Amino acid sequence: MTSSFDLTPAWRPIDLTDAPAEQSGAPLPILVSDQLGRLISGGRNKLHVLEILNRQRLWWSLTPTVLIHGYAVSGGTLFVQDGPVLSAWDLTEAIVSGDGLTTHGMCFAAVNLATGTKVAATGNSISDAQYAALFATSESVPANYSAPVIREHQLGSAGDAVVFVLAADGGLCSLDIGLTNLDITRWDVPAAVGLALIESPDPSDPNRYTCRLAYITDPGDVVVLDASSGTPTMLGRWTAQNPSAQPWNPPVYADGNLWASGVPTASLSALLPPPPSAPVFTTPYLSTAESTGTPTGSFQICDTDKLALLVDGQTQRLLAYSPETRVVDRWPSKTGIPASAETVFWHESADKFPTTIIVVSDALPDGVTFTVLVANTVDAPQPQYATLYPPEPVTLASGSLGLGAFADPSETMTTMLTKPVIVSRTVYALAQTSTGRTVAGAWSLDSLAPVIAPAAVGELRRLATLVVPWRMLVLKSTLTARRVNAWNYWELSELPMGNTTFQVVIGSETLEITTDEDSYVTFDARFTGMTITPPAVSDFSTMQVWVYQKNQPVGAHPVPPSVLSGVPDHTEILSLMRNF
Repeated sequence: MTSSFDLTPAWRPIDLTDAPAEQSGAPLPILVSDQLGRLISGGRNKLHVLEILNRQRLWWSLTPTVLIHGYAVSGGTLFVQDGPVLSAWDLTEAIVSGDGLTTHGMCFAAVNLATGTKVAATGNSISDAQYAALFATSESVPANYSAPVIREHQLGSAGDAVVFVLAADGGLCSLDIGLTNLDITRWDVPAAVGLALIESPDPSDPNRYTCRLAYITDPGDVVVLDASSGTPTMLGRWTAQNPSAQPWNPPVYADGNLWASGVPTASLSALLPPPPSAPVFTTPYLSTAESTGTPTGSFQICDTDKLALLVDGQTQRLLAYSPETRVVDRWPSKTGIPASAETVFWHESADKFPTTIIVVSDALPDGVTFTVLVANTVDAPQPQYATLYPPEPVTLASGSLGLGAFADPSETMTTMLTKPVIVSRTVYALAQTSTGRTVAGAWSLDSLAPVIAPAAVGELRRLATLVVPWRMLVLKSTLTARRVNAWNYWELSELPMGNTTFQVVIGSETLEITTDEDSYVTFDARFTGMTITPPAVSDFSTMQVWVYQKNQPVGAHPVPPSVLSGVPDHTEILSLMRNF
């Protein structure tokens, strides 16, 4: 049975109505710094910095002079691209007005990437007039810039090549962390103004990391530049097999691969630098996004389970991309999950908590609702079982995201404005309410976790039985057992059998099996080809199997109970259960 939850905010949602973010285009992604206790959100026309730990409030906002193209956080610094000006803002301190009613951000450096004009603070912050003066130019300025990308491994790198921004005219801007040195190199005009940054250990020096940058060009090629030291150089490119004028998405680096949609064919591909090596993974799109002129899809990667969530024009797809994968699609092509729904992986490092997927939808009149689905990591072990896949996703829990006691009961959340972000078992998002308010909220998943974890484990075990008949036997709480006690009397018992080795006799075969700590047994390759026919087919069908504890003086083949009557502390399993 699916559990239902109404999640209420962990703290009073922060009202952004007094600092409206009128948007042109889609909102920019939320950035959450759990360590600093900051949440950065907004759109092209407004940026908000919020405090979210001990004091939850709108800390300060930034209205751009031109347009916010993107932002990034490195350490305690927020880098913002406002038109041609890249600026650096302090995330640890701010300027409070004399009356104590307003707070202003502290910008300690800024540079115009088109003219090279720069300014650095001599006190706490550069002034509003100094910032505005950076935009005064008669020179031609590119119409668009990428969000800044910043090297994580800066030790041992070229100090003047740590922050990178790509311009719409193909100019790659390389800067130091203080924005005092600017170097511009010219490359092919991008089709999507966005950079992917790739850092990996240098095989020749364990103290250094290589730095590569990738973007997609107008014909659809993926270009890779080496920016490890000094002036960036061309490393190579993947050439688009079917160039087109359709919109492209910038590549994304995740799990050691460069992920690109539409390259080299109309597909999602994982590319392993350096180019032009063959894709390590590719899957075609199921929709006709190319003919409709819409982007070819967005995606997110869960590297721990080798899974990708792909918004494929009209549907959501869950894909497995490991090289050993036999069945790529882990959901049917039509799952009932609309492309407009926001999906996000919920992954925790703790054992016994399989990865799940939270789907957030705007479903009036129900407001903002969510469902939790298990991320299907079960593959078909043999090709002949692939026809059983993919199964429909099973809902582990569902409910709504509300305002709780922090709002009038008549006010509800109606629209999720951003893709949710999960940090430390908390969902962060911007939403609009039925009264027109824009709020930033945080919803704790602590109440969900104790229900989701065991339900996800059980669902993955059920999925395992779909692809390998009798792959798993349940030896706990679902067995009928008789036990011989020390006085040689039989007694009925449900026995704990975790981490126990048994001999299993099936027909003329005798095999050893070992239960895990939850008393489950997973059949391995030794059981290939073995068939067990239950007496009936139902949701819980039983089979007659004899199981004897190891190292006990009994025969290797089934024997009647009378033979055991003189052997104390023996268990005779009369039936085992299988979940279909």
